[in-house]
Amino acid sequence: MKGILCLLAFCWCSCLHAEDTLHDVLHQLDQTVKHKEQYTAVRKERIRNLQQKLVQAKTIEERFWLSHDLFLQLWTFNTDSAFYYVEQERTLAERSGNRLWKNIALLDRADTYSQTGMYYMAMDQLENIDHAYLSSADSMRYFGVFSHIYELMADYAPLTEDQEAFTKLKLAYRDSVVSLSPGDTLQYYFTEADKIIASGEQLEELAAFMKSVSDTCQQALGTKAVAEYLLAMIYHRTGDQEAVKLHLAKSAIADIQNAQRDYISLRRLAEMLYAEGDLDRAYTYLECSLMDAAAANLRLRTIEINQGFPMVNAAYQKYYATRKRQIITALIVAVASALLAILGIVALRRQNQKLRLTRKMLEEANGNLQALNIEQKKLNEELRLTNATKDVYIARYLTLCSEYIEKLEEQKKRLLKVGKERNMDSLLTAIKNSVQVDQEVKDFYHNFDVSFLSLFPDFIEDFNRLLRPECQLQPKSNGGLSTELRIFALIRLGIADSEKIALFLRCSLSTVYNYRVKNRNAAVVDRHQFEEAILKIGQ
Repeated sequence: MKGILCLLAFCWCSCLHAEDTLHDVLHQLDQTVKHKEQYTAVRKERIRNLQQKLVQAKTIEERFWLSHDLFLQLWTFNTDSAFYYVEQERTLAERSGNRLWKNIALLDRADTYSQTGMYYMAMDQLENIDHAYLSSADSMRYFGVFSHIYELMADYAPLTEDQEAFTKLKLAYRDSVVSLSPGDTLQYYFTEADKIIASGEQLEELAAFMKSVSDTCQQALGTKAVAEYLLAMIYHRTGDQEAVKLHLAKSAIADIQNAQRDYISLRRLAEMLYAEGDLDRAYTYLECSLMDAAAANLRLRTIEINQGFPMVNAAYQKYYATRKRQIITALIVAVASALLAILGIVALRRQNQKLRLTRKMLEEANGNLQALNIEQKKLNEELRLTNATKDVYIARYLTLCSEYIEKLEEQKKRLLKVGKERNMDSLLTAIKNSVQVDQEVKDFYHNFDVSFLSLFPDFIEDFNRLLRPECQLQPKSNGGLSTELRIFALIRLGIADSEKIALFLRCSLSTVYNYRVKNRNAAVVDRHQFEEAILKIGQ
């Protein structure tokens, strides 16, 4: 596959200049959504033709395969009708005793059950399949249905461990599909694409291949929709959001033109546009997705879309209510302006006198406002300097105190040395039993905690908001700071050097380093901006 992807990457790069713009593709999507019923009518006509052929069919075999064709047309278009033709398949298979047909009917039932969220019923159908009568293609589909079921179960599982377990099963069944797929088929490449995207390797070559597939499958709309969706996922992996929107839009166009009612591209595009403030399109696309899911009786899709639709709908209604109020306000202002103009013509001189008086008052008000602004700027500058001075003096105070404690420690060592040299046992005993330095350290840290928390009373809460809930730190039982919290309190005061922090806290340099790395990795913000965020606490 790697060689094919590299060749297609070269071809793709040579035709990048012909790439459509996002603006043009979104406009095309708007028109496609607007004329959706035309594409739906084509699908319905196809279904009617198959139904007519089924009525005219003379043999059981013809009726079975026509029922299967109708299922393929309906299982993502109308699940209720799909169930009906699956039952027709099952009945015909039972009457004929054909075990291959029975397997196909069970696979079709499993697919339909999975579409409607009845996963365990779908798996029950799969467990009744006789593997001895599965073709290679049907075996691939068998494992593919299992993979799809576990993917859906992982998406909706409430517990993390369940999600992980279902995902492992999904990947295992996906690998089974790959092992059975011929290496030169689209199904093989589509199945492998998920693994490549997850690994983050060969993304450029895969994008070139999917672009080639999309360009050469203009009539095969189902294949084009899948290829464009995979392109969107590739660019999502690389962080190119504009390209993600472009290919989601192309995938959605193919889905709608194919009268496909079970799709995800249009909904994901709507969510991105809603986040960017394009409420008109977001509302239209979500409404289209919801209507299609409801028409096809796709319960899970309906629930999935309904989770985000009320929020978008509320924002959309608020947006249009605001526009309505603006229009009414504009009309009122226009009418009032017309009346004022008429009154102005009648009493022009009086209005001119009032205008001059108003202008004078405005000039005075502007002068006062400018003076207030200048005064406010001065106060803000003084406050900034005061805050800067506060940080400088706190840092200096901490440094001096740390040096003082260090000197006490050195003095203690010197006295011990003198005592040992002169054999002054009593002096040694007194010095060894002394806890003055230790008490000084405790008092110093206590004073530091009190001083720091008086300057930054919300430091612990603000600091914990930068961490994931399970990694948040708690103060000591007496309300003081722990060693870990003191490290970041010192960083807030501008002492970022790990050696100085270690000296100040009388701990090893590795302890300081480990605490800094641990909390940086637990941050909810970018780990490289974590300590910058700490410096902003209390501002």
